[in-house]
Amino acid sequence: MGRNLQNGVIFNAVGPAATGTAANVEDYEHVTIAYATDGGTVGSTVKFQASIGKGILTSSANEANYDKPDFSAAASVTNHWIYVDTVDLITGTPLDGGTGVVVSSATYKLFSLNVSGIKWLNATITARTDGEVTIFWKGFNNN
Repeated sequence: MGRNLQNGVIFNAVGPAATGTAANVEDYEHVTIAYATDGGTVGSTVKFQASIGKGILTSSANEANYDKPDFSAAASVTNHWIYVDTVDLITGTPLDGGTGVVVSSATYKLFSLNVSGIKWLNATITARTDGEVTIFWKGFNNN
């Protein structure tokens, strides 16, 4: 059983399409996500994002290449990030990062992410018709 090292907030009751608060998870092997939408009519799509550094693909190797990318901007050579898969801990079903978590009613879930080697983790609400999204994370290691 891994020990809890840190937790944080990506979204706290966010309504409109938005990009969350990125977390530095480079010291953790695993992250568990607590995901909730409010009651009532909810329609949203959330995608989880990850990066090892914004400029990692550029030819100059320097510390700035490992800085946080702009997750609200398009991914590029100088702003490198991707959508990552998650695993629904209720069903054990992997969710494709490009599809994300799509909900149409109030939802309360836990997701697992393997973040070994990842420095930055974030989430973005790419579509929303109603409701609010809250996402918390906890980082763990196997020691």
